[in-house]
Amino acid sequence: MTKVTLTSKINGSMTATMFFMMVVLKIPILMLLGIVRWAIKAVPEDEHSDNGGGSKSPDLPRRPRGRGPHGEPQPPAPARVRSGPPRQTVSVD
Repeated sequence: MTKVTLTSKINGSMTATMFFMMVVLKIPILMLLGIVRWAIKAVPEDEHSDNGGGSKSPDLPRRPRGRGPHGEPQPPAPARVRSGPPRQTVSVD
């Protein structure tokens, strides 16, 4: 039988942690370096377009800005309109 002590548990968890930090966390760094190398070696696209380098989307009308503290005052409330016929009142004599 093997005797498991506290120090062997700590050493085992530290070994797993060190492996994770030294090997597994290097994978994203290597991927980033690969993407940068690919971008540097990529062939540039032809620049034969005559649009002047602007965006290809049409100009859309701009939305009005919010009123804010120095903007236009609030518009007046609309007049109230009754939706049904007027009520008949009953007088009590």
